[in-house]
Amino acid sequence: MNHVLLQLHIGLSLRCEAWENIPLPCTVQIVIYAHSALPGADGCARQGFDLLKRKLSLLGARRIPPPCTPGNLVDNYALPANLCAGVLPNQYKRVLIYIADGSAGIDPDIATYFSTPEAVIVPIIDRSLGLDPRKWLPPAFPTRLATFIDHYNMAPVIPLIGRAAGILTDSFRIFISYIHMDAATVAAQLFHALSEKMFDVFLDRFSSRTGDDFVTLIQEELADKACVLVLETAHIGESEYCRQEIATATQYSLGTLAIDLAGSMQVFQTVFTRLDLTHAGGHGAGLSSTELQTAVDFITANYDAEIARRFRDQDKLLHDSITAARLTPIAKGIGLYEVDNGLQRYLLAMSRRPPDVQEFIEAEQQATAPKPILFGPLAAVRTARAARIGWLGEKSGVMPVDEGHVQRTLDDIANHKI
Repeated sequence: MNHVLLQLHIGLSLRCEAWENIPLPCTVQIVIYAHSALPGADGCARQGFDLLKRKLSLLGARRIPPPCTPGNLVDNYALPANLCAGVLPNQYKRVLIYIADGSAGIDPDIATYFSTPEAVIVPIIDRSLGLDPRKWLPPAFPTRLATFIDHYNMAPVIPLIGRAAGILTDSFRIFISYIHMDAATVAAQLFHALSEKMFDVFLDRFSSRTGDDFVTLIQEELADKACVLVLETAHIGESEYCRQEIATATQYSLGTLAIDLAGSMQVFQTVFTRLDLTHAGGHGAGLSSTELQTAVDFITANYDAEIARRFRDQDKLLHDSITAARLTPIAKGIGLYEVDNGLQRYLLAMSRRPPDVQEFIEAEQQATAPKPILFGPLAAVRTARAARIGWLGEKSGVMPVDEGHVQRTLDDIANHKI
C-alpha cells in the first residue's frame, strides 16, 4: 500500500516522517514550507506539521522509517523535498503547503520541484499580512489564490490540506444534544464558544426557523454533523429526542462526547469520552468562564479521535462489501475505491454527510471510470435537499445511493445489473 511522506521545511529541511496503512492511489509527499523562521510563520508551520501527524494517526496510519533515514538525517536536518522523494518507489503526488512569512521567498530547487503537473500548491497567508496574495507569494507560483488564516492558526485549514493531498478529512461540525429544562443555558454558552472556534454547531434554539419540520430537521442535521455532544443532566433520559439523537449517532458511527453536568446519571453509557462537570450547571445555571474554557478544550482535544470512527467504519464497509461481491478493490483514497466487473469500471466513493455540490464535483473529477457511484446517508434526507441531491446526480452523472444499500449495489455491479 502507498504511504504519506510528511516533511517540515523552515529555512531548511528539518523533519521527515513516513506513514503507511492509508488507502491512497499513490504515495503522497506533503511539505510544510516556511522560507524563514520569522515569528508567526515558524510556529504556524510547526503547528501544521503536528496537526497533520495527529490526523494521520487518528485515521489509523502507522509511522514507518522515511526514505531519508537512516544516514540522511543528521543533527535535526533532513534531505530537502526534491532529493528525499527521489528515492521513493512508484508514482507519487507532491503537495506544497506554503506558509507566507512576508518575504515571498522560496528555495529555487523547491520551486522547480513543485512546478510539475502532479504537484499541488496550497498557499496559506495570515490576515495580518494583508489580503493581497500577490505581495506574499513567490512570482514563480502558477496560482495567485490563497487561503487566509487568523493569528497564524493552522487548525481550520487542516481539512483543506487533507483534501488537497487526497486524505479525506472533516471540518469541525458538532450537534449539541440536551434537555431544555436542565441545560439550556450551558448549551447556549457552548454554542457561542464553539462557533468562535470555527465549529459548525447545531443547537435547536439557534439553528431552526419558524415552519421547520422539527423531526426532519433534527434527522438531517444529525446526518450532516460529524460529532454529537450530549449534555448529561438529571432528566435527559426522559427525552425521546435525546435518546433518538444518540441512537442515530451510533447508527452512523458518528463521534460522541459527553459532558456530565449536575445530576448526571450517565444514561448514555455508549458515550465513553466524558468530562466531569457535575459540580456545575445545576438548576439551569451556566458555566463559569473557567468551566466553559475547560469544556471547549475537552471538545477540541477529543474531536479528531471521535470523528475518525466514521472514516474507518465507512472505509471498512465499502472494502468488505467489494470483496463480499467477489470483486477486487483498488484503493484510491479513504472510502474511495475503483472496481471492474469485467465489462466496465466503477468509482465508488463514500460521503460522510448527505452529499452536496462539492461531493458530486469531487466524485466526478476523480472518476476515470465511466460509472461513478456516491454512497452517503441519503435515507436521513427527506426535504428539498433530497430533490437537490437527485438533481445533482442527474447533472453530474454521479449515481447517489444510500449507504445502507452498499452491499446490494456491489452485488448488482458484480452481476452486471448496473
